[in-house]
Amino acid sequence: MNKQIQHIHADLIHLGEDAESLVKTARESIGETIDSATIQVDGCCDRTNEAIRSMGHWISGCNRAVKSEVRTHSFRYLAITAGISVLIGYLMASRCASNPSSLE
Repeated sequence: MNKQIQHIHADLIHLGEDAESLVKTARESIGETIDSATIQVDGCCDRTNEAIRSMGHWISGCNRAVKSEVRTHSFRYLAITAGISVLIGYLMASRCASNPSSLE
């Protein structure tokens, strides 16, 4: 019986060593995976920030172009705005005239 207990004890010690080895290997593997993922995420963040900066410059340029265009042709855009306002007013007035209950 003592030999069986000693054999089981030796097997348990060996199993414990194998478990420790497995945990160590898994920890190293996960560490490498996390490091790799961190590097990829950092690269993605850098590319995103660069794209945002680029879009900011592009939007700024568009804003300047629109301001310049409106300043150059301000009366044209004033006339377009007035025409659209008159059209919307006419459509609303005709709808209210055809359906007086819509005013309530």
